[in-house]
Amino acid sequence: PERPIFIEMPRNGVEVTFFGYAVHVGTWRLIHDVVGNTAELYDLATDPAELHNRADSEPERLAAMRETLARWLDSTESMRPLDPGTDTGNE
Repeated sequence: PERPIFIEMPRNGVEVTFFGYAVHVGTWRLIHDVVGNTAELYDLATDPAELHNRADSEPERLAAMRETLARWLDSTESMRPLDPGTDTGNE
């Protein structure tokens, strides 16, 4: 059965104290930018390079995937945004 795959990632290579989140379900991927409070939604079957954000044209799918991501974030010990002055655990 199809199951969601959850992803935590640095927002960019320079700002490693912030993590963004994504969820991949079937051929769809939702990327959520916590700082900008924005969403990107892609159908990887038709857009594998993630060039066409479908968030505006697929509001029901966007809402469902946001709910899936929110439930996971509420139920997991995910890596939350780190305080720049704290130990990252990478030493």
